[in-house]
Amino acid sequence: MKKISCLTAILLSVLYVNAQSNKQVEDGLFKINLLAPGVSYEVGVADKTTLTLEAFLGFALNGGSDRETSFGLYPGLEARR
Repeated sequence: MKKISCLTAILLSVLYVNAQSNKQVEDGLFKINLLAPGVSYEVGVADKTTLTLEAFLGFALNGGSDRETSFGLYPGLEARR
């Protein structure tokens, strides 16, 4: 019984160590944001590095007590590493 337990522990350890050497990011991820309308695409460029490109629609409200209130929709682009 001891031999089977030791063999199982060794095999599980080898599998765990092997899993840690793989790439840690996805190849590509597409997201849609409904709260602040937009889309983004994230691509893995290295083992632990991603590049994110995002296009969105921003809202703006401008006003005050002594002036007219205005509302606007503004497109935006963003890139992150």
